[in-house]
Amino acid sequence: MATTKKKTTTSSTTTAAKKATTKSDEMKAVAAAPATPKAPTVSMTSPDFEPKSHEDAKLSKKQTKQLFDLLVAERERVLKGLGEHLGDAISNIDPLSDEMDIAQRHTEQAYLMRFADKERKLLGEIA
Repeated sequence: MATTKKKTTTSSTTTAAKKATTKSDEMKAVAAAPATPKAPTVSMTSPDFEPKSHEDAKLSKKQTKQLFDLLVAERERVLKGLGEHLGDAISNIDPLSDEMDIAQRHTEQAYLMRFADKERKLLGEIA
């Protein structure tokens, strides 16, 4: 009986060690993976891409293309604004500023970061 318990304990310890090893391997794989999402296989700007509308929309191909072009232009505008807002938010602060200036700058940074986040979400809806 004592041998059986010992084998069970060793076996559960081995199983736990294997689980820990696989978890650490998984975490290493996640850490090594790039932080940016994968790009779509067919780019919206590639010549092979043809915008399609939902059948209930009852849009002609010409109308669908016009709407698509408007969305692409809007996406470019939002991307430009996103870059500007993030650049403004993370720009350097004058190290000799007084406390009121620093507090005002932090308030502006928080506003710009929220605005940039809203633009990022809008891009998710467009793309």
